[in-house]
Amino acid sequence: MGYGIPSLDRAIDNNPHRITFTETGKIAPKKAKIFSVKVPDEMRGQGDAFDILIEVSLCYTAEPRRTRKAIRSYLSTWLTWESSKLGQSSQAFHTDVLKEMEENDWDQDLDEPIDPHSIKWSIWSNSQWGKIKGARRQASANQKDWVVLKSFDLPPELSFAVIGHKGWENDLEQEVPYAFVVSFEILNAEIEIYEIMQRVNIEIPIQATV
Repeated sequence: MGYGIPSLDRAIDNNPHRITFTETGKIAPKKAKIFSVKVPDEMRGQGDAFDILIEVSLCYTAEPRRTRKAIRSYLSTWLTWESSKLGQSSQAFHTDVLKEMEENDWDQDLDEPIDPHSIKWSIWSNSQWGKIKGARRQASANQKDWVVLKSFDLPPELSFAVIGHKGWENDLEQEVPYAFVVSFEILNAEIEIYEIMQRVNIEIPIQATV
């Protein structure tokens, strides 16, 4: 379905109002890598009401099998990503990730989470959730999602997990390469986010395994 018209400037560079964190690596089925981004206090002032655009992208390369259509049987290994809830610690998120790493029907007709701390992503991981119905972000090897949050709603720490799932490949040690990108952008404001967050590095505190 695509995600709009590509912008060369946004694809290769930041600006004073936007900062991007990137991580590349390899991952095997039934394993996950958890990343955390520390959000500085200057970004979360209760007296401010800036709109913060958070964009997340995951791209990976797995070996396809031409005779299959469903992603689990089409790819040797398939990946998904999940985010923590607002205010959720990395350890609590780790526990949730272990549950998510079980093989599930990712297009279940489940009720959308009503937890006010859940981040309301635009596409989300279920075709019945989010602003865009009938699509799920993990249905391809190029996954993009985004959300706009108020600056005062940002938590001190935001965690993400890249999760490997078994496809047709029986060797569970076979890894696939991936690139994971998280960006923060202040919309319609004069404050320069790059100066605030350039000292922040993406951290990898935990690697989870089923």
